Amino acid sequence: MRFMITGFAVITTMFLSGCDSEEQSPPTKPSPEKAETKMRTLSGQIAIENLPPNRGISATIAFFPVDEESAAKPYHGEPTGDAIKDSEHLLEEVDFDTETTVATRAIPFSVSRPAGLYYIQLRFILYRFKDGKAFAQAEQFFFGKRTLPLLDDIHGLTLPVEWPSIPIEELGSYGTVQPNNR
Repeated sequence: MRFMITGFAVITTMFLSGCDSEEQSPPTKPSPEKAETKMRTLSGQIAIENLPPNRGISATIAFFPVDEESAAKPYHGEPTGDAIKDSEHLLEEVDFDTETTVATRAIPFSVSRPAGLYYIQLRFILYRFKDGKAFAQAEQFFFGKRTLPLLDDIHGLTLPVEWPSIPIEELGSYGTVQPNNR
């Protein structure tokens, strides 16, 4: 509808200004690189349940643009960290001196992205301690049932997350990080 109105405005302007097709050509449509992309706001909260005792959490949202609503999930819904090209850090709350036992958490967020269709993924690191050792539990939650049509601003969206019940002893290990003594 906007394209038709814009086209009508151009034709009307040409008519009112006395533009003759032989004298000058109508303005050309801007190339996709120069066209302004309308930004849209996505806001709401992440509702996390079943958090184990922890000393902090960080949260990131990743966006995967697609061309149509029926598009298949990118990376079959399991993108690696290297596959993420568009993300935004939402939260970093870490206090290694204080443990929290609150099992539910609401994390408010508000981000802007170009209008379009997206799949989204939430990525977390939960900092846990046991027997004097620190563990960083990384979890990803891909919302793949359908695309998110961010064609207008969206407010009040709740992204539910149920934290997996994995004892620290059963967490996978990808190595150990040691402080650098300088």
